[in-house]
Amino acid sequence: MLLSLLIFFYACKCVEARNRRHRQVQEEGQGLVGAGAGGFQSRLGLSKDLVKRLPVVSYEQLVKIKSGEENVECCAVCLIEFGKGDSEIRHLPRCGHCFHTDCIDMWFFSHSSCPICRDSLQKEPLLEVVST
Repeated sequence: MLLSLLIFFYACKCVEARNRRHRQVQEEGQGLVGAGAGGFQSRLGLSKDLVKRLPVVSYEQLVKIKSGEENVECCAVCLIEFGKGDSEIRHLPRCGHCFHTDCIDMWFFSHSSCPICRDSLQKEPLLEVVST
């Protein structure tokens, strides 16, 4: 009985700590979260500002970027091939991977890297490339 009571209180403390971290993340938005008990900082996804600064191209522009390949590729998130009429394709400057903006933007709000190659989009050279 005593062991069950101790396990119950331990579980309550764990849930309380998780909820506290979750509230802190929501209050601080998409930025850095303060150092926790482990002494490290974690990063959520990219800020909305940085996501908006990532290049968006049309299918025709993408074909030119990819050296005129007729069937360029498909969006790795929804698995639908890009085609004529696609006007909002997010082209990642460093790795060159492409996604529909509606598909990838949601990913970037909780991750800070390309979902295919995991190249970080928080590195400084990206900011220089994107700002043009």
